[in-house]
Amino acid sequence: MAQALGGSVGRYQESQRLVQQVDRRTAELWQAIEELEAKAVDYEEAEAQLQANYTLLHSVINGTSDLIFVKDCQGRYVLVNDAALDFWQLPRKAVLGRDETLIFPPEEAQNLLAIDEDILSQGLSKTLEESVTLRGQTYTFLTTKTPYHDQWGQVIGLVGITRDITRRKQAENSLLQKTEELQAALGELQKTQSHLIHSEKMSSLGQLVAGVAHEINNPVNFIYGNTKPAESYILDLLNLIDLYQRHFPHPPTEIQDQIELIDLDFILEDLPKILRSIKVGAERIHDIVQSLHNFSRMNESNVKVVDIHEGIDSTLMILQPRLKALPNRESVILEKQYGPLPPVECYAGQLNQVIMNLLANALDAVDDRNSQEPNFQPHITIATHPIPGPQILIQITDNGVGIPDSLVSRLFDPFFTTKPVGKGTGMGLAISYQIITELHQGHLTVRSTPGLGTTFTIAIPQSQHLTLEPVP
Repeated sequence: MAQALGGSVGRYQESQRLVQQVDRRTAELWQAIEELEAKAVDYEEAEAQLQANYTLLHSVINGTSDLIFVKDCQGRYVLVNDAALDFWQLPRKAVLGRDETLIFPPEEAQNLLAIDEDILSQGLSKTLEESVTLRGQTYTFLTTKTPYHDQWGQVIGLVGITRDITRRKQAENSLLQKTEELQAALGELQKTQSHLIHSEKMSSLGQLVAGVAHEINNPVNFIYGNTKPAESYILDLLNLIDLYQRHFPHPPTEIQDQIELIDLDFILEDLPKILRSIKVGAERIHDIVQSLHNFSRMNESNVKVVDIHEGIDSTLMILQPRLKALPNRESVILEKQYGPLPPVECYAGQLNQVIMNLLANALDAVDDRNSQEPNFQPHITIATHPIPGPQILIQITDNGVGIPDSLVSRLFDPFFTTKPVGKGTGMGLAISYQIITELHQGHLTVRSTPGLGTTFTIAIPQSQHLTLEPVP
């Protein structure tokens, strides 16, 4: 009996223990269920938040007029917004999984893919202008491409945002073109202004020179033309006096007194010298008038066949006073190295003016160096010779102060001058360049070494029907 009762108690205790385990497990199950229910709520909230974020992102990328796209490392589109699809006029299904070759011409597509590869390999963002052709029209885009990474930092693709700036670019190009046109018009206006001033100045100078030459010419011709008969008459009178002295060696006292008073022997010795001096002076004046006539041809606008050396010599005659010695300067050594030039067809007056400008600049340069260096000997060389083309070369070299390299390129600009304020107008070399390059279809160049001197080189065709190649 007792044994049976003990077994019942043991089974009861065991059942209680099992019940407690079941209750504990049940409580754990309910706790787990509650936790799962809580996680399910969090998951639903996260999914809802994710959906909201996706909807916002979708609204953002499709709500802009910019073209937005995402590519993988092979350059294939994995996301494209509506603006890009509308611009390309392609459906989304046709674009996704494809690269640039679907949209653009092969060469442009390869260029775009090469840019993508460069960005993916370097892992750096880049903003650039891209020109592409679509449906036969060229567009310009401002594009920013940025690589994106996975959770381990590896580049797995790129995001692109591009904006159509074709109209802006066209406006910029149009503005740039207008600016260039305005600059060209301003340059032409400056050139025209300088040409008008120069033409008026040279016209007035030419008229003055021609007028002076004309006024001097008549009395000079009268004097020059009468020197020979006057010399003949005077020599006849001297011969007659000589005959009287030989045949009447003892004249009356009154005549003898007069002979001693006027010192007849000195007159007979000096008068031929005076005649020769008058003749040389008349010839000199005649040469000067001829030079003035030649120089005044600057008003002539017609092409003429001339002797270049004659024009240079005429110009040198005008500049002769500046070549002579001054109180603070030695006379300029002028070296003429004239080659065998043929007659040249040119605008003689304008060419004379160019030579005048270059020689005047050379004289200014040696004067400037003379003011800086004691015992300086100024030297100017004028060289001419024919060269293939056929063309002729005129070189004017001085040993003056020279021109800095930074200024050489601007020498022929209108109104630019290296001279002090009030001394130069800045038009001489600009007009000279225009006369040589435009009027004569030639070349005017300059080489200079500061402190040593400058060489100007003129090259013009022998005939104005020829076009020259640049002189090396």
